[in-house]
Amino acid sequence: MDANRLTAWHEFFIMVGGAAAVLAGLLFVAISLHMSAITRNPYYQARGSATLWQLGVVIVWAGIGLIPEQPPTRVAIELALVGLVLMVMLTVTFAPHKVRAKMNAGAWARVLYSYSLGLIGLAGAATLYFDRLDGLLYYAGVMLAILTGSLFNCWAMLVGVSQRRL
Repeated sequence: MDANRLTAWHEFFIMVGGAAAVLAGLLFVAISLHMSAITRNPYYQARGSATLWQLGVVIVWAGIGLIPEQPPTRVAIELALVGLVLMVMLTVTFAPHKVRAKMNAGAWARVLYSYSLGLIGLAGAATLYFDRLDGLLYYAGVMLAILTGSLFNCWAMLVGVSQRRL
């Protein structure tokens, strides 16, 4: 597979990178509006931080996809490394006891969902590494799932914090 076949994904990467940037802006607005409630609750802080990390990773993944004339094996390695950094950051974010103590079953489900997306992304990187462009389909699904989850998290941070239903 040659690098030129990756160019077919150009518009998709533009779209998801732009959407992630917009949602990151919305997240900053939500956090700014409810700063005192969020700073009092370690779980709110962790949820906001994890959402920002996920959106940042989508922006970086989109940027990697937009770099011209990269061989697919290099793209696969870059995507996998960024995904591994995300998984480490999620672990660091949710590991402290003070965060775990505030988490209900729904919160644990969201964390496990995030890790499962990371594993799917790593499978996509492995597929892409072995010259199968359909590995990008894994990443497309993961990026769209992150955007959807982040939209929910932004809304929850915007509305849920004030209603204490996060």
